[in-house]
Amino acid sequence: METKIAQKPRRPKKSSPKKCLILNEMKYKYRREIGNLTSTASGNITSFVGFSIQGSTEYSNLSAIFTTVKLLNVTVTITPLIPTSTASAHSRIILSTRWDNNENTAANPANIDGVQNGNKVQTMLSSSIRPLVYRPPLPKSLDFAAIGSDAPSTVTPWAGSPGAVMIWGNGFSNSTLYFKVDMEGVYHVRGRN
Repeated sequence: METKIAQKPRRPKKSSPKKCLILNEMKYKYRREIGNLTSTASGNITSFVGFSIQGSTEYSNLSAIFTTVKLLNVTVTITPLIPTSTASAHSRIILSTRWDNNENTAANPANIDGVQNGNKVQTMLSSSIRPLVYRPPLPKSLDFAAIGSDAPSTVTPWAGSPGAVMIWGNGFSNSTLYFKVDMEGVYHVRGRN
């Protein structure tokens, strides 16, 4: 005896429109040379590093395509430039992240108080032979902000590209180049214009 297996009738293939790639969001990474840290005439080093995407050389293209942005990751690298064998005085810099500032509102700290009360305080000696790679802690659930105001004058530590790394040190030789600073940011941009 033969057993017949019932087969379902095949459905005719439907034609569907061709799928195309629509880029509505992406991750964007850029590296920016912030500049050099040179001591003042009184032997102090004071500076800050903001994280805004507006510092990117491709910002005008990004802002023409995307409408919102949020910072995913940031790294600040401080490289010592002065040899340990020089007659220049060696000292240390202190750095921390401040969420009550951003790239457009921060100013160079006037004293150590503007740095030591921040988040993730770290120090670096000018006699160090290795760069310091500093990764500021970001808020856990950062929201998107308009790409044109990711670092607004009214600070929004919950959205966009908030915060700034504050740097301060004293006891250095006068008017001497000590460090080089670079920043690398990874951003999530979305929303086509």
